[in-house]
Amino acid sequence: MKVVPIETRPMLERTNNARPGSYFYNQMLEGDETSPENFSMQLVRTGDAFHSPRHRHNFDQIRLQLEGENSYTRDGSMAPGSVAYFPESTPYGPQKTETDTLIMLLQFGGTGGLGYPSEPVYHKAVGEMKARGVFKDGFYTPAGSDKGKDAFEAVWEHINGRPCEYAPQRYNAAVFMNPEAFDWVPVDGCTGVERKLLGSFTERKVDIAMVRLQAGASLPLSGHLIGFVNSGDGRIGDSPVARHTAIELSAGESAVLKGGAVMLEVLLIDLPPLVRTGQPSGARRTLEPA
Repeated sequence: MKVVPIETRPMLERTNNARPGSYFYNQMLEGDETSPENFSMQLVRTGDAFHSPRHRHNFDQIRLQLEGENSYTRDGSMAPGSVAYFPESTPYGPQKTETDTLIMLLQFGGTGGLGYPSEPVYHKAVGEMKARGVFKDGFYTPAGSDKGKDAFEAVWEHINGRPCEYAPQRYNAAVFMNPEAFDWVPVDGCTGVERKLLGSFTERKVDIAMVRLQAGASLPLSGHLIGFVNSGDGRIGDSPVARHTAIELSAGESAVLKGGAVMLEVLLIDLPPLVRTGQPSGARRTLEPA
């Protein structure tokens, strides 16, 4: 189990950035970059000049808006408290910000099995590509060419040495969620614990839920879970948690989340193993009804 308080992770600047505008981040959690199930959780701060053209990725993303507002134009916008799921292969944007913004950003290899490039790999690739061409307005143009390509696709191709691939597009658009509109539902067998299930996505069954625990309440957790403390305080196992603490339980691990003096609210994301062709997705995980 990993418990990462925000105070332990410095804010860094992505100096080799393929998109226009400033990008500062706290690297909270990361997976195994050699695995198609690799993932990254960052706390990301962007300035009012950040923007990107309409584009897509071959990995999944989940975002929790903490401060400011991000506009994805025809797809929707995110205000503080909102959550969104950006599926692999589904175009979104253009994205633009008119204020400083802060988001929790979880990116992870999707059901298509194409993985996720880690921050160091991405950073190195962009630096190498800048010596051979120009990133501008979200596109990359090699030296001596007048034809640009989406920056993400260009970076992916540089890293992998082949044309960018995408899994079949499962969703027509990103899914924007307003957690305030969902009802809190008591969790059976856990006094003082309530849950909002915001969605379950793809055959992998990636669950996105909010849970809140009153002082002294307990919630058993198991499976590969990613957690982000939105507010309040408490403990998981022997480790204290507070606002903007990140949590990871690996597959096969279990722990008990406990509420502290202030109502504890946590965004929980269930990342079960990738579904293999012809294989079931495995036993269900924490909080699923029987």
